[in-house]
Amino acid sequence: MIFVGDVAIAPGDKFNFNELPPVFSEKKTCINLEGAISTQDALPNYGVINTYSFIDSFENFNLAPAFLANNHILDIDDGIDSTLKELSKLNLSGFGVESKSTNLVQTESDEFILLGYGWSVIGCQKPIKNKSGVAQLDRAKILDDVTDALRNNPDKKVIAIFHWNYEFELYPQPGHRKLAHELIDMGCTAVIGHHPHIVGPIELYKGKVIAYSLGNWAFSYGKFFDSKLKFPASSFSQIALELCGTSARIHWFKFAPPFDVDFVKTEEITNSNCSLLAEFSDMNDDEYLLWFRKNRKKKFLLPTYLTADNSFENKLKNRWVSIRQILIDYAVKLNIKSLGRNG
Repeated sequence: MIFVGDVAIAPGDKFNFNELPPVFSEKKTCINLEGAISTQDALPNYGVINTYSFIDSFENFNLAPAFLANNHILDIDDGIDSTLKELSKLNLSGFGVESKSTNLVQTESDEFILLGYGWSVIGCQKPIKNKSGVAQLDRAKILDDVTDALRNNPDKKVIAIFHWNYEFELYPQPGHRKLAHELIDMGCTAVIGHHPHIVGPIELYKGKVIAYSLGNWAFSYGKFFDSKLKFPASSFSQIALELCGTSARIHWFKFAPPFDVDFVKTEEITNSNCSLLAEFSDMNDDEYLLWFRKNRKKKFLLPTYLTADNSFENKLKNRWVSIRQILIDYAVKLNIKSLGRNG
């Protein structure tokens, strides 16, 4: 099975995947649908969507259920419900939302259980009353879900997928890394991350893959947020993660705005020379915390998360990040701050 990053395709856009390896038509590919599918041709004033014709960019792909547990899936009213409806018209489904946080995908000789969760700190909204929402990144709930999935499906591979961390943070939050290790210890086959918009390091933990950020995959350039959203060149390097039996591969691509995504090369993750292998792989939790505080990229008024639970300390941090984001959004609307992301 193959996993790729963020997909947000504006109306009228169609991406060209050049020299795409044949494996993409042979194996199922799970995309992060970064924004609801909209049947309208107009873009929202402030938000990210996917055009209903997004599927045209994936004519050479064999798509699996789409990951929906992200911070833009509710940028339009009823975004989750409308997206599930549009996916069903394409004989596809989604996961990581409402009660749909688990999906069974059968491909080749393997069967996968996919579990999807989003971090409330970055705007992944939980369900309220009768409104659909994102399955929350809450350690206790995740451990329960994974325990059930492993117990009820002993012959299937369980993969946990998260929307987490800060935009353009290269390295995982210590609490997220700790959770990823815990899930592998429990029996998960892999842990995969989204949201930072850049490719992050990959850790081989006890022989299992933890890919902390897959980066972007097909993200319309200069279209969203009143044409202000333009990611920097650091986000133009993109990867597809292929899990194949006991091995794993990275397929590298390069984005050439506005619509071309060019295949570059393939690397074996188990090769000691793999360019994405994390330099912190052998560190324990305490060692990594010290290393992270020294090397993290996003430091300005952003707290470090030591755990992935709902502790009082984390709730205070969550509140501060929320206030900080409100101030940033206000500055953007007043044209005091640019939406051309730094990274």
